[in-house]
Parts: sequence; structure tokens; C-alpha cells
Amino acid sequence: MLEIPWATMEKWMNSNKEFDSYRFGIENLYRLQSHVLDADKEKLLSYFSIFNFYARMIYTQILLTADMNFPHCNTSTGEQIKATNGNYSKFLSTNRNQG
Repeated sequence: MLEIPWATMEKWMNSNKEFDSYRFGIENLYRLQSHVLDADKEKLLSYFSIFNFYARMIYTQILLTADMNFPHCNTSTGEQIKATNGNYSKFLSTNRNQG
């Protein structure tokens, strides 16, 4: 889309009301155009993103859920809960006794 000159895109947006709901996003895309790399560098960056995605997915979806054995712990009220990431976050946000 950024291969279309801004002047042409602006003329299209001004002459077609169908662009109104997309105007902010399109203008923002062109505003950030100076930060877009050339095609070869963007392609190289996309390859890195794939590797980064798989590393994050392995950690968040496999190690944290399937391969971890979370211990049980006792709260200050004597309740015993499993110390998973979700339970920990829920406990911190809902427990009034933080001491």
C-alpha cells in the first residue's frame, strides 16, 4: 500500500466517503512510512519474527501449561491453592489481605 504515492492516496480518500472509517489508520501508516525498511530488509526482519514467535510460543503454551508441575501453597487464610501463573495473578488482584 505504501507504494501508492501519498498525494494519490489523499486524493482517493478525499473523493470517496468509503475511506472515512479507514482514514486514521491510512494516515498513520503513511506517517510511519519513514520507518519502513526496503523489501529485502523487511523480509529478513520477518524471518526473525518467525523464530521469535516460536520461542515465545514454546514457553507460553507448552512449558508453562504442560511441562510445569506447579506446587500447592497455603494462603494466609489457610486455603490451599496451586501456584500457577493464573492463580497467582487472580490471588493478588482479589485478596484483600496482602500481608
